[in-house]
Formats: sequence, structure tokens, C-alpha cells
Amino acid sequence: MLITFAQYEKIEVGMSYDEVKEIVGGEGEALSEAENSVVYNYKGSGDLGANAVLAFHSGKLLTKAQSGLK
Repeated sequence: MLITFAQYEKIEVGMSYDEVKEIVGGEGEALSEAENSVVYNYKGSGDLGANAVLAFHSGKLLTKAQSGLK
């Protein structure tokens, strides 16, 4: 499962993790977890190393970033 730029654009700050999973079609890899916060990495479609990093706090999307998605 790879995230595309089109999927990334549909993801909005404030969405729940379940809403994001619906858009992307699966779960990301948890990079770090702290109290009420989890940061997930999604491998992306595009060039080698393409990815999206999504940070959730209390189950809601706080920030998003991507690199090289197509």
C-alpha cells in the first residue's frame, strides 16, 4: 500500500486516524509514540524514498508533510 499525492491532498488537519485510513487504504508505520501523540510514516508512490509523515494528537491529525509523492 502506497500513498499517492492525490490521497495526501484529501487528508486534512483535524481528521481522525480512521478517516485517514479510509483515504489511504491502510495503516501507516508508527515512527514515534508519546502521551496522546503518534507519528505515522506512509511509503509513497513516486521516486525512491517518497513518503508522507502524519502526526496525530488525541486521535486527530495535527500536522502532515510529504516528500516526492506523485
